[in-house]
Amino acid sequence: MAKRKDSDTGFLHSVSPLKKSKTNKDYFVCSLQTSPSKFTRVVGFDRKSHEQALHYNKTRSPLKLFRVKEHDGQLFINSTTSIIQMNATNVDFESKQPKDDAI
Repeated sequence: MAKRKDSDTGFLHSVSPLKKSKTNKDYFVCSLQTSPSKFTRVVGFDRKSHEQALHYNKTRSPLKLFRVKEHDGQLFINSTTSIIQMNATNVDFESKQPKDDAI
């Protein structure tokens, strides 16, 4: 069962275009970098979160996700999730793209 939590501060990478699920729902995937070498798969389910994810990916701004669900090592975000920009001083590592097999 998924549990609610807040994410660590980090950077979003590799935001996919919106896709359609088998049940015709919009979704996207990306990765959240929370340390120099740790990347977590993120699955999003609404257009607003997708637009925000694209912005943070493009600007390489650090962020924190509030009210996410975690299940099997993945984070799930939707319209109840808040994506908050953090200061660069809140992270002690640089933004870098994950290797293909990191997520």
